[in-house]
Amino acid sequence: MSGLWRLVWLLGSVGLLAGCAAEVDVYSAEVSRDDLRLRLTLQTCNPTWVDTRVVDVGRRVEVSVSATPAGLLGGGDCQHLLIVALPEPLAGRDVFDRSSRSVVPVGLSRLPWPYDRERFTLVDYEAALAAMVACLEAGDPLIDAEIVDDLDWPTYDWHKPRDERGNMSAPVVSECFDEHLEPLQG
Repeated sequence: MSGLWRLVWLLGSVGLLAGCAAEVDVYSAEVSRDDLRLRLTLQTCNPTWVDTRVVDVGRRVEVSVSATPAGLLGGGDCQHLLIVALPEPLAGRDVFDRSSRSVVPVGLSRLPWPYDRERFTLVDYEAALAAMVACLEAGDPLIDAEIVDDLDWPTYDWHKPRDERGNMSAPVVSECFDEHLEPLQG
């Protein structure tokens, strides 16, 4: 296949995926401790593509989310979390979902600090996260792990394919956690 045809195929595929996207309702939101990020709970299941727009209109913040569901049929039997940045602090204003045309309930971040801040620094925590990711990938070659931004601080995420029976075993997760992150907790 020539380079031009590959480009045409790629652009057509992207256009097809975007064409299958639909507006997604935002079920709820949680605001970060610094008031500058929202974790949105979406009424969609494992989307393959997500487009989010956040508009500050003064008296409220409006969000609209479009997503392409996984597979052709998708599914509404699970929810998806998405973190978005705000242009200005939320400062107690409403979050309005343009898809459902309603105000979204917003909670405050209640996650505890992931490390004992009296004994460890953020640099110590970030080094432990990097060691956690390396441990996961070294301990199980089928695991793909990464450091991701969460609502208030970075954390880790991992994925592993299921076996032919649909099961997934990953004992290395608790082993690596006990070795690298547990010692940092209070």
